[in-house]
Amino acid sequence: MKSLKYGIYCLLLISMSCNKEQKELKVEVYETSASGNKLTRISEFTSVDSASVIKIVPEQEFQTITGFGGAFTESSASLLNKLSKKNRDTIIKAYFAKDGANYSLTRTHMNSCDFSLSQYSYSPVEDDMTLEHFTIKEDQDDLIPDKTLEAAALSAANMHVDATSVSKLAELSLGIYPNPSSGPTVISFTLARAEYVSLSVFNTSGQMVYQLRDERRPAGSQLIQWNGTSNTGAEMVSGYYFVKLTAGNLTSVQKLVMMK
Repeated sequence: MKSLKYGIYCLLLISMSCNKEQKELKVEVYETSASGNKLTRISEFTSVDSASVIKIVPEQEFQTITGFGGAFTESSASLLNKLSKKNRDTIIKAYFAKDGANYSLTRTHMNSCDFSLSQYSYSPVEDDMTLEHFTIKEDQDDLIPDKTLEAAALSAANMHVDATSVSKLAELSLGIYPNPSSGPTVISFTLARAEYVSLSVFNTSGQMVYQLRDERRPAGSQLIQWNGTSNTGAEMVSGYYFVKLTAGNLTSVQKLVMMK
């Protein structure tokens, strides 16, 4: 296979119409090469025996778009947390609001990356195969969202929650203690009225590792103790988990960190 010595960027300017009249395809070629061109427009070309043909078929689709989003790093999170609440809300809305970028997907790094404030690892001790020294303390100051930031993102994204639902969500405030946890965990919440309650725990792959099926609970403060094992009795390994509580038509989700 021949190696490419330079890259060619083509800007295809296509005139399209609703009628069947054929329009001329105009092509402009810009070159970036080792010889010094930097997005330089090329107007003279050398004839070759065989040319590459690019056929554009807009009605034929191969991809399924699940959403749009971006990366959130420690450096950006650190800067965001130094802003006032008003300015943080403005930025969050610019990313997640429907009249903004309308993000539906986000990702962040595990361990440090080239946009971190320092170099670190969740498993800082070499050959720690049992993850006894696993820790996310470096992420807790900036990278892991606090309640205020999560609420702002939820509000900005209009997560199918209207004003009435927001007031109801306040009735289903979910607490987890301790968090991070190394074993048994207590989930606390308050019900405005008697409801059937379901508790589920998911790992980061979306697999449900524990479920407490519907049981009717009275109004008032509630506690559920989870011993940190799956329904089959397997102990949870260190990492992130998501605790989902459903009471009637209300749902609350909180992140749980297990540190064994």
